[in-house]
Amino acid sequence: GSLRQGWIKGVKRMVNQVNDKFSEMMATLGYSGQVEIVEGADGDVLDIKNYGIRILVKFRNDDDFQELSKGTQSGGEKSVTTAVYMMALQGITQVPFRCVDEINQGMDEKNERQVWSMLLNVCREHKAQYFYMAPKFPYNLPFDDQVKILVCNSGQVEKNKRYSFSVDSLLE
Repeated sequence: GSLRQGWIKGVKRMVNQVNDKFSEMMATLGYSGQVEIVEGADGDVLDIKNYGIRILVKFRNDDDFQELSKGTQSGGEKSVTTAVYMMALQGITQVPFRCVDEINQGMDEKNERQVWSMLLNVCREHKAQYFYMAPKFPYNLPFDDQVKILVCNSGQVEKNKRYSFSVDSLLE
């Protein structure tokens, strides 16, 4: 029992750390968010198999907090929440890199720019690496020395001398 209780205390401490960072980052974007631990069934704190994480968000001041779910938030709101949660985890997990695919899906340009800026700050602060894959980026995103861009073309592409591809012109 005491070993399990010690483990649960540690998990709760980590969830509180993630919650603090998540709330701070959501507030930076003009939203509100909370991360909570869901304890065992019927309030049994030792029922570890039924523990979980609940993410609550609020995108408008007059709204109540709502649990992140399939049908409640828009696609862009879910994308913002997922990106911010992933970055909030960065402070407590050490992995060589993270890979995110189309995390900007459904985001409007304002959120896309703010989340990108936040991601650059997280990478700088934690010396983290992200593979950020997206079919599109807004124009003139801020890039710095820590960013490497790889442009991948898929499928057969016919070269046309009149319209040849140039990385330099892409980056302008």
